[in-house]
Formats: sequence, structure tokens, C-alpha cells
Amino acid sequence: MRRRTRADNINVTSKGIQFTFDTDSEAKEFYKECQDKSTASEIEKNKVTLLMPAKITKAGEINSPA
Repeated sequence: MRRRTRADNINVTSKGIQFTFDTDSEAKEFYKECQDKSTASEIEKNKVTLLMPAKITKAGEINSPA
């Protein structure tokens, strides 16, 4: 399912990329898709975070564990 994304509903956090949806049900649908595709993710109310294995430093550099 395709969704429209805007810069104001995507946020980069220390855990990964967080998407904010208008409703909890939209977030649940997206989270289910992530689980179906074995994508590491977390859900909290209307926000879904795609978890990233690498850490992003304050300088914006990626510090990969590999």
C-alpha cells in the first residue's frame, strides 16, 4: 500500500526513522506490513519507528557495528 509522506511526518531518531500517521489504525496497518516483510520496527500509538542497526552520531555520520 502506498502512502503519501510529507517532511513533517518523518523524523530521524536515535532508534531509526519514525513515521507519524493521522490515526492509530493507519499506524497499525503500516506496522503489520513491516512485520509481514520482517522489517524491524516498533509502534507507539500513531507512530511507527523503523529500527536501524547502525547508530547515527550527532555529526550525522553512520557508525555501523559491522
